[in-house]
Amino acid sequence: MNTKLIAFRQNCNLTQFDMSKKLHISKSYYEKLERGDRQPSYRVIKTFNAVFNDKTVDVREIFLT
Repeated sequence: MNTKLIAFRQNCNLTQFDMSKKLHISKSYYEKLERGDRQPSYRVIKTFNAVFNDKTVDVREIFLT
């Protein structure tokens, strides 16, 4: 379970569907990221950084810990 990703999404007041659209991935893939069943691709990490570049978030802490 990626609790940091879940907390980030909730702090942004976004649904899983909203996050999947922002990251240009399917909702099911995003759900797998939150559950910890999948690791994000390089493209997803780059997109995350581009979309949330105004937030004070370290993508490494969310996905790589």
